[in-house]
Amino acid sequence: MNDNIVDILITIDVDTILESAEKGLFRLSQNASTPSQLYNIYDGDDRLSDQVIYMVVRRSNADGADGGSELAVNLRQGDQLRWRATSLSKGLYYSVILYQYTQTHPPLSEDPNPYLTNVVPTVLPSTPLPIINPDNPAGQPTAQSVRTFYWQADATRVCTRVTYTWSFMIVDRDNKVLGYCSWDPYFSIR
Repeated sequence: MNDNIVDILITIDVDTILESAEKGLFRLSQNASTPSQLYNIYDGDDRLSDQVIYMVVRRSNADGADGGSELAVNLRQGDQLRWRATSLSKGLYYSVILYQYTQTHPPLSEDPNPYLTNVVPTVLPSTPLPIINPDNPAGQPTAQSVRTFYWQADATRVCTRVTYTWSFMIVDRDNKVLGYCSWDPYFSIR
């Protein structure tokens, strides 16, 4: 285990996002440069982002509770941050892909030096992903290898609270992009 790596797993409830759009709660963006901002969409008193985004991190890196859309992460200068996203989908028909990180507060126009640098996706050529043997669920799993990716960044400057936006696309099982969304968590670097 590398103490300088902070992994964040993001689970997104695509079914609820699509159902909310179908009910007319919002219009699902079809434009990658203007994703639907789930933080600004309300279903009653609740933000849609709070109902569909679940972020988790190792407890030692959480500043308070985790498991929600507003995960506060404590970082140290020199830490490397990695984000991975997956879909929470009833039928396993949808995937989510993070595609853009943007620091939103403080805005880079006021302070042009970002707190996270080298924010880039990293594609892994082969990742082990075993499959259960349906004839012997407790037995030796079947090996398979898939290509996967994560986004990474370096924590470079001390800050008390930086807000950022993650944009993601929703993709169906035929690899068709269904729409674009975003939300805005935050972090601190000490």
